[in-house]
Amino acid sequence: MKLRFLCPAHGIELANSPERARTCFETGLDTGYLLTEQGLYEEALPHLGCAFEAAEIIFAARSVERERAYSMFTTATVLLSRVYSALNQHEQGAHICQLAVRRLLREASLQPHSEQAITRQLQEIYRYTHQESTVPVQMRVGRRKAPRPAHFATIH
Repeated sequence: MKLRFLCPAHGIELANSPERARTCFETGLDTGYLLTEQGLYEEALPHLGCAFEAAEIIFAARSVERERAYSMFTTATVLLSRVYSALNQHEQGAHICQLAVRRLLREASLQPHSEQAITRQLQEIYRYTHQESTVPVQMRVGRRKAPRPAHFATIH
C-alpha cells in the first residue's frame, strides 16, 4: 500500500515552510475533491494523498490553530479513505482512518485541554467508518457525494 505521496524532499520543504504546506493541502484537497465529484478516483488519489500528508505536517508543526489543524487532518483522512473505498481498496481506506485515529489519540494524550476538539474529529472518522462498514460493497461507489471542503469557496 502506498502511504507516501510526497517525496522526501518535498516533505522536508513543506515542514520548513508552513505557508507552502497550507497551499499544498488546499490545492490537493480541492483538486482531489473536484476529481472525486467527477468520478475520477484514480486521478484524485495522489492529490488527496498529498493533502493528507500536508495536513499531518501542518498538524505536527502547529502552524495553524489546533482545532483548524485537527479539522484539516480529519477532512483529508475521510476524503482519502472514501477514494480508496471507491477504488475497492477498502483495507487501505480503513488503514488511513486507523492511522488518523491513532494520531488524534496520541494528540489527546499530549494536549488534554484539546480533548473536546479532538473528540469531535474522532467522532467524524468513526461516523464515516461506521457508514462504510454497514453499506453493501456494491452500493459504496458513488452513492454519496464527498463533503465539500470547508475552505473550498475561499480558494481562487
